[in-house]
Amino acid sequence: MTQGAPAPPALPEIGPSLGRLVTGSPHESDGPVLKDLRLHLATQMIEMAGEARRRSAAGDWPGATRALSGERWRAVWEAGVDTAVDRVLTSATGKLQREAYAVRMPRRVLARFMPTPRDRQAIRARLGATGRDLLDRIEAFEAKPRAAGDGSAQSAWADEILALARRLETSYLALEEAAVAEHVTWQARGEEVKRWRKPLWPVLVVGVILLGGALWIGAVLGGFIPVPTWFRGLWELLP
Repeated sequence: MTQGAPAPPALPEIGPSLGRLVTGSPHESDGPVLKDLRLHLATQMIEMAGEARRRSAAGDWPGATRALSGERWRAVWEAGVDTAVDRVLTSATGKLQREAYAVRMPRRVLARFMPTPRDRQAIRARLGATGRDLLDRIEAFEAKPRAAGDGSAQSAWADEILALARRLETSYLALEEAAVAEHVTWQARGEEVKRWRKPLWPVLVVGVILLGGALWIGAVLGGFIPVPTWFRGLWELLP
């Protein structure tokens, strides 16, 4: 730290501003399991804030700002969204496969119900949209000055970190609600698979053909219709 320069302001503990990312969410039992994702996000942010606090206390202001840079906030969020998408699709795939197995649905039929790459893209877009406000706030955060030795800018930076933590909490809760909605949609598709029954028309067609053949043979054997020329050789072999 430069002699005579004001010490950087201490970064407050970030945990309380993360709110329900730390204390728990009411939606965790409603859809795909995201509890470990919530805890992972909270842990990452607390570790990043801890690194920033250590660097700030050591007088490494540039290192402190890098530890909690907008790029790192964005990377944490985007990775969380990708994990939520994976959880939704894993849950959906498992449900579909279990129901298909129970009703003996052929794989080629099940393939029509399974998530496609386009489905993944659509889910990713919907879940990613829950962080629009957070990403806008990160962008604004990145644009603000970070001059070392500027006490007012450093204090504003510390305040903005806590505001970002609160915005991360609300974005995560929105992400969780969106994941639950996707889960419900795919569970409904699983119920469609559950109601599937093997078509009866092939059995009926085969039955009609066999019945018709049996009646025709019975009519020939009974003498009601003449023996066709193509059948005469086999007819003569009969006792």
